[in-house]
Amino acid sequence: SEFQKVIEDIYGLDKASWTRSVIEDIYGLDKASWTRSVIEDIYGLDKASWTRSVIEDSYGLDKASWTRSVIEDIYGLDKASWTRSVIEDIYGLDKASWTRSVIEDSYGLDKASWTRSVIEDIYGLEKASWTRSVIEDIYGLDKASWTRSVIEDIYGLDKASWTRSGRSSISQRLK
Repeated sequence: SEFQKVIEDIYGLDKASWTRSVIEDIYGLDKASWTRSVIEDIYGLDKASWTRSVIEDSYGLDKASWTRSVIEDIYGLDKASWTRSVIEDIYGLDKASWTRSVIEDSYGLDKASWTRSVIEDIYGLEKASWTRSVIEDIYGLDKASWTRSVIEDIYGLDKASWTRSGRSSISQRLK
């Protein structure tokens, strides 16, 4: 923003040196007061322009360093407050665009690391709340698309582990 350019000029900063610690020093901020509204004010942002690329630029982040702990640090979130609506707000997502690839990108996940515990952690789910409707909502599934391969993918099952006890365990959870 224009405001940032002025400060860079005053402090002799370039883009690379415009770090959070520099901004905290300039604004007399500590970790607790480093809120989104403060950042929006500093960067002249509104909700629509608060994109991931803007945040990466602000914090000098690349894709590899864009971890949950980094986001929690940026937004002052703890595990309890890390809800889907918060994530949608952070990424400017609506329900239609909340796809698995988006989540994988957000969390730096690949297929191998996309486990149930990871999903429970992302959505703040416990075993009791892990219902079929929740899963359908997460994956954008309807009844017709709820196939065996989808279930295997969700639960990380292969043919060998697709046992009767496994199926009954899954069907219990899906009721």
